[in-house]
Amino acid sequence: ITEAILKLIPKPAVQRVMLATFANLTEAARTVSDIIASRIIPATLEFMDQGTLRVVEDFKRIGLPTDAAAMLLIGQDGDPETVDRDVEQIAAI
Repeated sequence: ITEAILKLIPKPAVQRVMLATFANLTEAARTVSDIIASRIIPATLEFMDQGTLRVVEDFKRIGLPTDAAAMLLIGQDGDPETVDRDVEQIAAI
């Protein structure tokens, strides 16, 4: 590497995190597709299946829902109005 260009961006004014659990993988995958189709690009969109939930929970007891078939961890950040609107739309999806 001979050169690196960095861009400093300000810390977001608001950060929100949502957790959604699903009875099956298909519903979780469809929800991810629906969120993206609605033109919302979350800051974080993590998908965990039941096996992963159990492994993480066994390693670090943090109260994950190990009985769920899948879980989405959804984070959004930015200005308060946009984040509120996005979180409402994601919750509706």
